[in-house]
Amino acid sequence: MATIPKYQFALEICGGAYVNEPRVVDSILVLAGTLHDKGYSVGPWIKMLEETTA
Repeated sequence: MATIPKYQFALEICGGAYVNEPRVVDSILVLAGTLHDKGYSVGPWIKMLEETTA
């Protein structure tokens, strides 16, 4: 799974899934495109941490 457009072909040719979103949240995985997109992933990541520690 990836969110960076330049990796779309390489990912899909290997069976992966490209998602045109600033972040992707899977069951235990939070992905953001680049370092500049990390603001999109911090909130869901902290929520996941809080749920696991509760």
